[in-house]
Amino acid sequence: MTGTRRLNVSRRRNRRLPGVALCVLAVIAAAGTSGIAAGRASAQTSDSRISAPRNPASRAPEPRVRAGRAPSAAVFNAGLRDVDRLLEDGRLSEAAASLDHLRRAGADEQSLRLRWIRLHDAAGDHAAMIAACRQGLATAPGDKRLREALVAGLASIDSLDAARREADLYLGAGAVNLVDASGLIDLWRTRGHPEEGLALCDRLRERRSDPRLFARNRARCLAALERYGEAAGEFVKVLEINPLDVSPVRRDLEAFIVGRDAIRAYREGLDGLGASDHPAVNLLSVDAALRLGIPVLCEKPLGSAVGPARAMIAECKKRKVAMGAMLMQRTRAVMVKLKKLVDAGLIGDVFRVEMICSSWYRTQAYYSGSAWRGT
Repeated sequence: MTGTRRLNVSRRRNRRLPGVALCVLAVIAAAGTSGIAAGRASAQTSDSRISAPRNPASRAPEPRVRAGRAPSAAVFNAGLRDVDRLLEDGRLSEAAASLDHLRRAGADEQSLRLRWIRLHDAAGDHAAMIAACRQGLATAPGDKRLREALVAGLASIDSLDAARREADLYLGAGAVNLVDASGLIDLWRTRGHPEEGLALCDRLRERRSDPRLFARNRARCLAALERYGEAAGEFVKVLEINPLDVSPVRRDLEAFIVGRDAIRAYREGLDGLGASDHPAVNLLSVDAALRLGIPVLCEKPLGSAVGPARAMIAECKKRKVAMGAMLMQRTRAVMVKLKKLVDAGLIGDVFRVEMICSSWYRTQAYYSGSAWRGT
């Protein structure tokens, strides 16, 4: 009985379907008629928009603000990210328009000010940049980002005394934050004053009694001043602290030496380069010479590790530049005889060689003089 009753109900529902379907079709037809009219009106509107000239500033993203409701923090953050992308792409006018939109919508004034400062800096308007920094510091004197930007702006207009005062305020009178100090040294260099970065580095080294502090920063400043020999010495300190740090050092050297017109002009009268210093300096000197196409005669060892030495040899083959190693012992008569015995196969296959030469005795002071000796 239950199954029959359900079946009857199902049949009654089926009998109602044609009527429902007609109602649905009528609604669809009405919607279609109004949709066609709306589509024509939309097409006319879009035609008029296409024909009208577009203002580039109007394409800047504007925060979505609902009527009667304040925008959420997520909306403002999305707008600030859009501004950051525009600044990275160099689209300054669009970034300015977006900042105006965000200001009118009530975005955080400090976040907007930092981006206005970046915009003024990118546009070369350092006076406006400095004014914005001072205005922000008046309400937030402890904001280190504003202080750093103020140092950059003052350095850009060569107002060095004022920049030094702001740099001292930025670092503070107590313990110096090494990350902040490193950024400030690089800031002086990138703003065209590597001598100021060098002086700051030396003062901080003296204060902390650490001659290896900021070695890479100091090397970059020295190279920017074309004091390449001293720069190489600082790069050695970098590699002694971290022997695996060869690739970044090579990039620094390429940026500051290989690209210099003075070095390229020097190449014209140069037949070759002799490298007979610390293995790390040899590596850097040989690398720079090879990139300039200069043949090299390098003192042994080629490097303090196998990897850099192999990379040096691969670079020679790639650039088809001659490189030799000063292995003077191979010209001795006993070495020549031994080589002939090995080549002739008279002593069998050689897998390992150990040589003891008592006449080359060196004291422990020699090996303690540098970490690479005896490796």
